[in-house]
Amino acid sequence: YTLRIIGGAFATNVELSFWLLAFSMFIFLSLAIIKRYTELLSLKQQQRGSKARGRGYEVDDIPLLAALGGASGYLSVLVLALYLNSDRVQMLYEHSSRLWALCPVFLFWISRMWMTAHRGKMDDDPIVFALKDHGSQLVVLIMAAIFLLTGLLVAAARAQTPTIPLDEVRVGMVGVGRTVFSGTQLEDFKVHGFVSFLDGSAG
Repeated sequence: YTLRIIGGAFATNVELSFWLLAFSMFIFLSLAIIKRYTELLSLKQQQRGSKARGRGYEVDDIPLLAALGGASGYLSVLVLALYLNSDRVQMLYEHSSRLWALCPVFLFWISRMWMTAHRGKMDDDPIVFALKDHGSQLVVLIMAAIFLLTGLLVAAARAQTPTIPLDEVRVGMVGVGRTVFSGTQLEDFKVHGFVSFLDGSAG
C-alpha cells in the first residue's frame, strides 16, 4: 500500500509528504504483520504444521510478530501526533488542538485490531475485516466527526474575524501578514503598500 501511495504521487506529479510516507509505512506494516500473525495462529490452533506455506515465518515467531506489529501500529499513532503538532497543521487549522482527539481514537482502533487478532477472531485480511467490523466503522465515523467539528470551528472563527472595508483604508496604515520564509517556522511580516494602492499605482 505504501508503494501504491508513492507510485500514485509520481504518476500525478504530486509532492509526497514526509508525514504521509512515515504514517503509511508504520500503519501498513502493522496491518501486514497482523495478517502473518493470523496465519501462524491458525496453523498453531489447527496443528497444520510449524511453517506458513510459501512464507519464511514459523509458529515460534508468533510472540515476536505480535511485538513488532503492535510497536509499528503505535508508532503510526506517534507520527500522527507529531504531525498534528507541526507548524503545517497550525497554519491550516486555528483550532488544531481539537484534532488531538484523533490520537486516542486511532490508538483504540490499533489496539482493538491486535486484541482481535490475538483472540483468533481476525480474518486473514485485516483490511477486509475492518471494512466489515462495526467497531472500525464507528471509529471512522468518530474521526470524521472530529474533522467536521474542527472545520466548523475554523469557519466560525474566520467569520468572526474583523475586517476593514476598502473605503476605510487610509494612507499610512500598515498591514501584518504571516507566512513561512524558510523551513516550517511561521513568521510575521509588515505590508507598506497602502499609499501606492490608494493613489492607483502598483504597491
